[in-house]
Amino acid sequence: MANRRETLASIGKILFSFCFAIILFSIFTLRYRDLRIVTIPLHVKASSDFINISNIPSTVKIKMLGKPDLIYSINPDLIYAEVDCSVVKANGISKIPIYLSYDLGIVNPLEIEIVNMMPEVRVYFEERNAN
Repeated sequence: MANRRETLASIGKILFSFCFAIILFSIFTLRYRDLRIVTIPLHVKASSDFINISNIPSTVKIKMLGKPDLIYSINPDLIYAEVDCSVVKANGISKIPIYLSYDLGIVNPLEIEIVNMMPEVRVYFEERNAN
């Protein structure tokens, strides 16, 4: 019986230590993260069958989260945003996702988070040959 109590007490100490370590790690990781918001051009891949009647924005804002020395060393020109209008199949308003692509080079992608602040655009399309 005493052996079982010692085992349970030992497991309790291990769990407490593990939880404490996670809390400390979270505090120090989140404390040294910074936010950078940049505006990049939005490239449009046009549809051959439909024309957009409403305007598509020419730029999109993205945010970068991470260590200040890393996120401020990234050149925003290396981040490419594209909206593919060739997926449109009918007249009307379509929601089209904005895709981001980037090459961070030697920067570990786990240390930086890049998020599109506008994940999709709403555009009104009409068939090109509709009379």
